[in-house]
Amino acid sequence: MPGKKLLGSQVKHLLSGVSDHGLQHLAEVETDLVQTALLLGEAIEKLGASFIAIHAAVTAQHETIDLLLSGQTPAADYEAN
Repeated sequence: MPGKKLLGSQVKHLLSGVSDHGLQHLAEVETDLVQTALLLGEAIEKLGASFIAIHAAVTAQHETIDLLLSGQTPAADYEAN
């Protein structure tokens, strides 16, 4: 009987170690996911700002083209980038 108790104790200790190791990995994964979410949020904000800037530039170009087509002269302060 003492052999079964020793084996049971060893198995319990081994499973406890595996559990602790798994918890460490889960904590690392959670940290990575939080960091990824922050980076993704920043990237989405930058992308949104870029699309808005592109839209503004295209709108300004369309307005200039409309002015030229109607025979008017666009404002001198307009600079094409």
